[in-house]
Amino acid sequence: LECENRDNAIDIMTNKAYENNFIQNKEAFGEAVLEREKVFTTATEYGVAMPHTELKTISDFFIIVGISKEGIC
Repeated sequence: LECENRDNAIDIMTNKAYENNFIQNKEAFGEAVLEREKVFTTATEYGVAMPHTELKTISDFFIIVGISKEGIC
């Protein structure tokens, strides 16, 4: 990933989910993921994060992986 910060990384991965037809509403999904991160971050001390959410409009499980060589602040 080439991104500036956590929110930008989530936005990039949300767009990938939308482009691959995993989600129908990228705005609602992105907002839900960010809201979940505000409640409790999914970042670990080892530089790994697993942002996620659950929406009634999504019936199938999917994973989008992003790797940043520079890290995400």
